Amino acid sequence: MICKLCHSEAELQNSHVISEFQYKPLYDAKHRFHVISINPEQKEHFEQKGFREKLLCLPCETKLSRWEAYAKK
Repeated sequence: MICKLCHSEAELQNSHVISEFQYKPLYDAKHRFHVISINPEQKEHFEQKGFREKLLCLPCETKLSRWEAYAKK
């Protein structure tokens, strides 16, 4: 598959669509958030991690995680 950042062909990681630290205000006491869809066929449910997709190769995921740590501070 093709990495969405560097456009190289590689095995893609299960990357956060939005940085994990940005979900913090949404989490309840059990570290989960309520997912509500506009699609009537999809039930409401809880997630314990932010939304993820196969987006980035491992080197890009690693590079981006360093930038996310900097942004979190």
